[in-house]
Amino acid sequence: MALNNYKQYYEVCNKYNLNNYLIKLDEILAYYYQSIKKYFISNEYFTNCISQLKEIDKRIVKYYIELGVNYQDLGLYEESLLNLNLALKCIKTQDLEYIYRIYYELSRSYYYLKKLDDSYLLVDKIIDNCPFIQRKAAAILLKENILKVDGRLEEGE
Repeated sequence: MALNNYKQYYEVCNKYNLNNYLIKLDEILAYYYQSIKKYFISNEYFTNCISQLKEIDKRIVKYYIELGVNYQDLGLYEESLLNLNLALKCIKTQDLEYIYRIYYELSRSYYYLKKLDDSYLLVDKIIDNCPFIQRKAAAILLKENILKVDGRLEEGE
């Protein structure tokens, strides 16, 4: 389906109450635009996904995380924090993978905003508790950068 048929597809889905198909299409388009670094357009589609969900579920957490990451890539760190915190509030279960991803992305946003103490607290939480080795490794690298910027770690240590 070409992108120019989106409006027609949208109308058919609305007419026949096929929200899940519409959400899936918006999600695909959001990831497509994210992959080509058109973050504002990507965010429009992620926002469409959120607005079409009838109840809070795991997908809404994923979409808020993606919005937060897109805003980071745009250098809009306050907006990133807002969306990442919304993701954290929407988690109903102890989904550790999402929780530690959110902590990591929050820590990155705080780092870019030079709120190093906030960043440091979250990154330490990840290092101390995260069961996912890749997330823990990324947190260790971020902690090193935080310590360097904060002057608590010399180059070459």
